[in-house]
Amino acid sequence: MKNMVLSFSRQFAWLCSICSWLGLASDWYPFELMTHFRIQYFGALIVCVPIVLLGHRGQNLTLPKFRPALAEFTFFSVSLVLNLALLIGVFVGPLDSAAKQNNNSNVAPIKLSVFQVNVLETNRDFKDICDYVAAKDPDIASFEEVGFEAAKALSTRLVKYPHSKVIARPDFFGLAIFSKYPFTAETLALSKSGVPVLFAVMDVKGRRLNYTSVHTLPPLEPGFLSDRNQEFANLSELRRKNEGPFIVAGDFNCSPWVASFWRLCHDADLKDSEQSFGPQPSWPSYLVLPFIPIDHFLVSKDIKVLSRSIGPYVGSDHYPVEMTISF
Repeated sequence: MKNMVLSFSRQFAWLCSICSWLGLASDWYPFELMTHFRIQYFGALIVCVPIVLLGHRGQNLTLPKFRPALAEFTFFSVSLVLNLALLIGVFVGPLDSAAKQNNNSNVAPIKLSVFQVNVLETNRDFKDICDYVAAKDPDIASFEEVGFEAAKALSTRLVKYPHSKVIARPDFFGLAIFSKYPFTAETLALSKSGVPVLFAVMDVKGRRLNYTSVHTLPPLEPGFLSDRNQEFANLSELRRKNEGPFIVAGDFNCSPWVASFWRLCHDADLKDSEQSFGPQPSWPSYLVLPFIPIDHFLVSKDIKVLSRSIGPYVGSDHYPVEMTISF
């Protein structure tokens, strides 16, 4: 039994370690798929590495005959540290995480609650989603995978929101924004696939707020990966063309450890709202523990994130994401 546990731990540690390093090449398919499981790699290695070490108890690993075992243990340990460092990067906010609030001390910051969820296109019962939105009463709510039935249910039940824009589609890429504040919106196509991006300019108590709702293609094949990365690049350009507080919300179909996600944050001068709150996996909801944080809010640095959390199960394969901000 002891040998079986040790053998399994070694093999599993090899698998997690190799995938950990290959995931760094996330600009290429299929390595991009390996980068989403940093939480799982770390959890597996934190268990397996001590077991492997105990398996070498009583051995002098500096002796020549044990050097392969030492090299193996070192590889596992460095892989563990790699994943820990990438997780810390999400748990710990950037040095300039404090928002650059309006320099006019006579203008008080505006506080807003924001909500978004992928409603699941195949879902036909939207009561839980609508009830939860009504209970939380966010100032802004956006939705992905909005089909025709979802569009009807949201428009009928979310009566507290006088301003809305809905793009209902028969596929997985319908979008909707509901707001307590007036806005103008336009539908953009920022990639070759033509999946829509909903860009809204809101008037929040006399101040401009740019709000962008997205749902990118999932990176299940090289063409989809390229399309999603193209959309990220064009989102950066959209941000540069629009001054003022800026939010990108939606189902990004990628985790915060993907290289193109980093580039989007850097090139658009946005920050991941998860920073300082830790990874908050939002998908898939049908497992006891969701695996991957793929639903995001990116915010400009003149927005301060006061709180961020994952909501409960509402009938979708995604959990809602909600945050409170000031600007």
